Amino acid sequence: TQQLKDILAMACEDRARQVHLVPGGASVKVQFLIDGVLHEAGELDRRKGSAMLLRAKSLVSEIGSADRSESDLPRFKMGLPLSRREVYGTLYDTVIQGSNHTVIQLSDPDRKPLTLEQLGMDEPVVSEIRRLADANDGMLVFAGPPGSGRRTTLYALLESLDAYTRNIGTIEVHPPVRKLANINQDQLADHPDRNVPEILTGMSQQDYNVVMLDGVTDAKALLFCLGESARECLIVLGVGTPEVSMTLGALLKMGVEPEALAETLRLIVAQKLVRVLCRKCRRPSVPDEETLSKLAPSASADLEDMSFYEEVGCEACRNTGFAGRVGIFEFLPIAGSIKESLAGGGSAAEVMKVAQHADGYVSLAESALRKVAEGVTSLKEVRRVLPGT
Repeated sequence: TQQLKDILAMACEDRARQVHLVPGGASVKVQFLIDGVLHEAGELDRRKGSAMLLRAKSLVSEIGSADRSESDLPRFKMGLPLSRREVYGTLYDTVIQGSNHTVIQLSDPDRKPLTLEQLGMDEPVVSEIRRLADANDGMLVFAGPPGSGRRTTLYALLESLDAYTRNIGTIEVHPPVRKLANINQDQLADHPDRNVPEILTGMSQQDYNVVMLDGVTDAKALLFCLGESARECLIVLGVGTPEVSMTLGALLKMGVEPEALAETLRLIVAQKLVRVLCRKCRRPSVPDEETLSKLAPSASADLEDMSFYEEVGCEACRNTGFAGRVGIFEFLPIAGSIKESLAGGGSAAEVMKVAQHADGYVSLAESALRKVAEGVTSLKEVRRVLPGT
C-alpha cells in the first residue's frame, strides 16, 4: 500500500492525470500521463509491480457498490497523508502500441471547475456562445475526439447557465464527469429499455428548457434532436468528430432538409488541446519569415511588438517545458452567408469555403497561432497537435 501511495503522490506532484503500469519481462514500467503526453516515471521489479496492482484492485473491491454508481469502471479512494489530500482512481486495462497497460485514471475532488474563459476561448467567441445559450431554442454542437476537452467545455457551458430558472437535463453515453448543481444528469446505460428519442420525449413532457446530449451517434436520435430544438428547448450536442467540416458533413448525411438544418443549427465548435509553456523556463525565440507570414492574419497587434517563446525545461515543469494545457477552438456561427449557403443545399466543403471569407469564423490553426503570438504556447507544440500548420 505504501508503494502505491508513494507513486500516486508523485503522480499528483507532477500533475499527472494517469499512471500507467506496463509489464515487460522481469519488470513493470511506471509511466505518467502529463499534459496529454506519456513520460517514463520509473521501474519496479515484477513482484513489487504485481503486488501494487493487486493492492489497487483490492481497494476497488473494498469500496463496494455504493461509490461506484457514477461510473462503469472500478474506482478507489486513497488518502495521501504527506500531501494532506485524497485522490480518486479509476482502473482499466488497455493496449498502447502493442503493449498491455493497466491505467489508473486520477481525479481530484478538490479541483475547481473551469469557466469558458479559462478554457482558452477568445472573448468574442465566449460572448457569442453565451448569447446563443441564453435562447430558448436551437442547437449548439461541440465537437472533439476523446482527450480534446470537449466534455469539460460542455460542463463549463451548462454551469454558466442559471439552473434555477431553467430546467436543465443531460443524457450522456459515458458516466458523468461530476455532479452539476440543480441539473438532472442521466446516463444512457441507466435506461436499457429506452432509446434516446423516447428519453427525450419524456424530458419534453417535463418541460426541460435545455438538454445536453454527449456521445450519442445514432442518426435517428440526432434527427429527433433537431425537431426538439425547433420548439422551446435548447439542444446542446457533444460529438466525437475532430473538426467543424467533418461535423457538418455528418449532420448533412442524416438526411435532414438543408433549410431545416440551417434554421435550427446555431453554431459548431471543434476543439483540441495544446500544452502551455512553463513560465519559469520558457525563452524568447525569433520565428522565421514563413512563420511570421502565417501568424500575421491571426495577430491582434503588430507582430513587431509581440514576443515569441519556445520550450526549454526545468525542475518546475519536470523538464518538459510545459505546465498545463489550454484549448484551441474552431468556431463556425451559422449566420449570414454561411447560413444561406447551408440552407441552399451547399455541401460541407462548399459551406466551409464560404466560411473562409465570412465574419465570425475562426479556424483551429488561427486559434492556435493566436496562442503562439500571445506567448501561451510554442509553434513546435502547435505543429505537434496540428501537423502542417
